[in-house]
Order: sequence, then C-alpha cells, then structure tokens
Amino acid sequence: MELTYRRAVARDLPVLHEIAMTTFENTYGRFNTAENMRLYFSQAMSEGEFARQLKDEHQPYWLIYAANRLVGYCKLDLVNTLVDDPQDDQCELERLYFLPEAQHRGFGTMAFQHICGWAVRHGYRSLWLVAYPKNKPALAFYRKMGFEQVGTTVFPLGHDMQQGIVHRLILSSDKKND
Repeated sequence: MELTYRRAVARDLPVLHEIAMTTFENTYGRFNTAENMRLYFSQAMSEGEFARQLKDEHQPYWLIYAANRLVGYCKLDLVNTLVDDPQDDQCELERLYFLPEAQHRGFGTMAFQHICGWAVRHGYRSLWLVAYPKNKPALAFYRKMGFEQVGTTVFPLGHDMQQGIVHRLILSSDKKND
C-alpha cells in the first residue's frame, strides 16, 4: 500500500491535534504517570501550541494517509536546537507517529524515506532526533534506518525530567543550496 503526504495547515488543527494526542498516549502513556501526561498535554501538546507551530514555517507538519485514511503524522524542526553548534544544513525529526492499527506494516520506513528525500531536496545534510530509551521498537527502527547514537539530552514531561538519546543520520555530503 502506498502512502500519501499532505503538509498540514491551520484548518488541519483539530485532526492533527487529535492524532498527536492519541499516538503520544499510545506510545508513552505506559511509561509515565497520568498526572505527568496530563501536564505535558496541557503544555507542550495543547491546541494553542499546535496552532502556533502550524504558523511557523520552520516547523512543518505532514499528515500521512494510506488508502485516503489518516494513519500518522510527522514533524520536522528546521532550526535545529539539539546540538551545541546548530548549522543551517541540519534538521530535526521531532515527530513520526502512526496509529496502532497502522504500525508494523512498513509505513514507518516509507514515511522515513519520504522525510529524508524531502530534507535532501531542501539542502539538509543531516537529520537529528531524540528517542526515549524505554521505546525499544523506536530505537531498533532508528538503528535499522542508519542513525547513530551521539549523545543524550533531558526534557520535561510534566514534573519529570526524562532522558532522551540523541541520534544523527548523515543524509548527504553536499552543501546546502540556498
């Protein structure tokens, strides 16, 4: 089955917010307290925060469809803040999530290839991401896609400061074309 991708715009806010909340809860709810999840949802994943990000050209979201049905979404951050020395030829894969019924069907690999192709076409030479250490399927997927672990970071989830593993993938050795 082929996937289609559509850049999310302001009118997509309700559906984007709904799939983001659902997939985040499905992925991380078992690792966190209900209170920390509630706090995170009210801060980092509020509708207002998504609306702000949808207006930011440096934070593109894509909705991902299979057979005209929404199955996932992804987000890039084109102003990389993961590294001490950010450069304009690096971007961060901030989110790549699929609904449970769309997992283990090869969609992650297809979407990842789409993201990498988009990044290369737009002059990005490397892709960064942060993975949660307890999310073993994601860690295995990133290894399979060629990412290498290059460090750690911490991030707040509610009242809890959590560790994340920073990964990097070299996409191209060509310089960014402005």
